[in-house]
Amino acid sequence: MSESVTLRGVITKVFHASPTFSAGLLKSDDGPSVKFRGPLCANVGDTVAFVGTFVKDPKFGKQFNVERLSYDLPESADGLVQYLARHNAFSGIGESTAQKIVDFAKDAAGLGRMLAGDLAALHQALKIPVTVLETLRDAWRRNASENSLRTYLAKFGLTEHQMNTLIEKFGESVIGVLRQDPYQLIDLVDGYGFKRADQIARSMGTPKDHPGRIDAAILYALNSEIDAGHTWTDGHALIGLAEKILFLDSLEGRQQIQKRARALADSGRILLDGVAVTNLAMSSAENFIRTVLAEFSGRTAQIQPPVGFHEELKAAQLEAYKIALRHSVCVISGGAGTRATKIRMKRAPSWPPSISTSTRFV
Repeated sequence: MSESVTLRGVITKVFHASPTFSAGLLKSDDGPSVKFRGPLCANVGDTVAFVGTFVKDPKFGKQFNVERLSYDLPESADGLVQYLARHNAFSGIGESTAQKIVDFAKDAAGLGRMLAGDLAALHQALKIPVTVLETLRDAWRRNASENSLRTYLAKFGLTEHQMNTLIEKFGESVIGVLRQDPYQLIDLVDGYGFKRADQIARSMGTPKDHPGRIDAAILYALNSEIDAGHTWTDGHALIGLAEKILFLDSLEGRQQIQKRARALADSGRILLDGVAVTNLAMSSAENFIRTVLAEFSGRTAQIQPPVGFHEELKAAQLEAYKIALRHSVCVISGGAGTRATKIRMKRAPSWPPSISTSTRFV
């Protein structure tokens, strides 16, 4: 078995990149370019350290198989403050104390050196209890492998839980995922919607007209319309809703949104019918309902109502109940207090097998 080695350098070319696998070229610090592959999300220009082994692929020849990686991340004093203040491991440290520590240490490397020194002297300088400094030192050492990563993520305003979710799913490769397209989080991570992804993206300096941002805004607007009860949405209105969400500065903003909407339609992420737009899930639901209705709508039966039940109903309610007894599929509509639900529940369930629904259509 080949021995693991470490390669450091800059990614100069990407042959394939996804959130979970990439292949490309690394210009190493001490040698020529090396082909690599592994479970990471690679981006041209990233400065990284790969740990892994060299292998010979039958098709692609000699490659470096990446097992672990780390990034040369830019320092952020604000990110370090937020990391110390928000992570539960650093108990007793609020934002003001964290700010005091970072002002004194300057950066993460300085903090590490500071905590390795005389804590009593540090207590005298910062007026922070020695017990708090000891807790900070121990936690900093325990989390040494993730301190740089969490400091980087903290500057985007992420909570400890949000960081944990991303690190558990992607590991160190979360940096590559965010740099490639932070709006991928909406589809890849539960609990990440447009607003949260947009917060991270804007903090990272992602342009307002980034294709991933426009796509995410269109889908967010469409899903908002669906949540409001519209199974299909007017395409022109949808573009207008996306415009309000995106606040694009360019005069060609509407054209950019229209172009991305067409791309979403071409890829099947949204569906078009004339000027109407919906998503795949809603279209599938409609098709399922259509199939079920076609199968059962022709079936009829004569089911006797419970004795005395009709005495509780008004004329219109009784007529609705009789229709429900005669047909295997029917729609009973009515607001609160109209007994639509009670009529549905009193319908004899034995035959025919059917869908019986109580709903209100607006």
